[in-house]
This record gives sequence, C-alpha cells and structure tokens, in this order.
Amino acid sequence: MRLIIVALLGIEITIIALASAASAATHPEGTPAQGGLHQGWPMHGPGPSAAELLTGAYEMGPHPWAYEELMLLEMGDWPALDTRWPLAAVERAEVIRERRADDAAKSRVDEAERAVERAEQAVRDARATRAIDRAVKRNERFEREAATKAVKSPVRTGVAQMPQARPRVAYKRAQVDLTRALPRKAATMRMSHATANGWLKSAGLRTKSTGNCVSKHMHHCTSLDRVRTGTIARAIELKQKSGCPIMVTGGTERGHAPGQFSHGNGYKLDISHNACIDRHITKHHDKAGVRSDGATIYKSKSGTTFFDESDHWDILFR
Repeated sequence: MRLIIVALLGIEITIIALASAASAATHPEGTPAQGGLHQGWPMHGPGPSAAELLTGAYEMGPHPWAYEELMLLEMGDWPALDTRWPLAAVERAEVIRERRADDAAKSRVDEAERAVERAEQAVRDARATRAIDRAVKRNERFEREAATKAVKSPVRTGVAQMPQARPRVAYKRAQVDLTRALPRKAATMRMSHATANGWLKSAGLRTKSTGNCVSKHMHHCTSLDRVRTGTIARAIELKQKSGCPIMVTGGTERGHAPGQFSHGNGYKLDISHNACIDRHITKHHDKAGVRSDGATIYKSKSGTTFFDESDHWDILFR
C-alpha cells in the first residue's frame, strides 16, 4: 500500500512539474503563470524532479508544503500516511512532533527533579527543627533537675543559714605630712577647684558658700580655683593636728583684699569659728599683735599666720 501511494505521489509531482515547465515556456520570464497549483511563485527553467521534491533538496523560495505542515502540527491525531497529504509534509510534521514531545518530556523530568530537591530540603529542615526542639527540652529538664536538687538538699541545722559577713575592721586614716611628701616646688603649683576640693574632702574638711556656687569671679561664691598646693596641704595639716571640724568659707574668689600673699593669689583661706579650732589656735600658737582692722594675730613656728576676725579666721599659709 505504501509503495502505491509513493508511486501516485511521484506521478502527481511529475505532472505538476511538466505543467509548470509548459507555463514558463508560454509566459515571459518573471511573469507568474495563472491558474497553477502554486500561483504567484515564479518558475524558471525546468521543474524539479519527483525525487528532489520528496527529499526537499529543490530550493524554490517558500516551502511549498508550509501550510500543510502547519495543519499537520495542529492536528496531532492525523494519520501518519494519508493520500490527501504529501509524504514530505507528513515526514516533516512527524519530526517536529517528536522534537516537541522530547522537549515536553525533558521539562517534565526537570520539574520532577526540582520537586525531589524541594522534598529533600523540607526533610532536612524538619530534622533541624526536631533537633533544636530536643536540645531545648533537654536544657529545660536539666534546669528543673538542678532546681529540684537545690530545694531538696538537706541542711544540717534544719534551717537555711546565711553566709556570715566578715567583721568590719575600722582602719585608722594614715597621717601623712603633705608638706614633707610634696617637693618644695610642688607646694607652689596651682590646683583646680575640683582637685583642691577633692583633697579637702578626702581629709575630712568641708567647704561652704553663701551663694552656693564655686565661681572665682563672684564674691558670694567659695572658689579654690588656682589655689596653691602648699595652701591646701597646710589646711589639711591643721585639721590633722587639731582634730577639729574645719569649714572653709573663703578661697580665691573676688571680694578679698589684694596683695602678693592674698586670697586671689592662692595663699589664704577663710575658715569658720568653732570652739575646738579657736581653742587649738589660741593655745598652740604665739600671739603676735593686732592687725590694723583690729584682728588679733597668731603665728605658728612653720610660718602660718592666723587673723582672728569677728566671724571667721583669716589664715595665711606660707
């Protein structure tokens, strides 16, 4: 049956070729023949043989069976051999159909591989989650067991005992002679208010300001800015020797008398009167006269001068 169909197709193609050759002989060159099978396609020279048309070796512009191939591709259930369609179109359609089937199969395989990878990743994630849950539960169990042991641990006396604190030992403050500890040149060095105030507080001295301020430029403040190191050291020495409370009420702020050995130059401090310090100064220092303003003068062997004013002691540390 197949041989008969091929023979019939060969005869048909031969007839078409002869008709095309006759049409080309009767029409001028380049003018299309009217009424041919493929109207509008120019034919030059002798037509193709049946073998050339069947194998597709003959080049004649657009493929003569393009429309038929398209129809065969759209009609997937068309028989492989049919007398109504040329054999070449059927074979080409089969090749294209097989290629498309291969592509579809490859796509399905790729999709299946991706699905397998997703499933494996899901399995790994689930295992990791279970491992984390087990670790958390294990830690919780250990904590509960430790807490249970701590509660059930027996105490010998039957009562929970608090650890005993060490007895507090009172250490005597070291008595340091700052005038000897400091070099001679260091006694003339200037200090900031914060540093000087820190030294006084550490030694037990206090400061007081009428205006509750520390500015050097206001007379109602108590400032220690630019005070001499030796002045602070002598004040601490006075506190240590007397054992009395000392309240510093005047320093380097404005409002004091000027001069070389003045408050402003860091040589003098004012301290408040109290019975203890009054008794110590008048008893352990020599009386040296009266100042022009009526203040009684007392001097120490180290050179410190005390001026007994009405509401405070004006002290010169040299």
